Amino acid sequence: MVYFVFFLGLAFVLGSLAVA
Repeated sequence: MVYFVFFLGLAFVLGSLAVA
């Protein structure tokens, strides 16, 4: 469960960097 939340947050950060 913890890893899922971590992965989701990481994906969100990577997505933000990709858009920026």
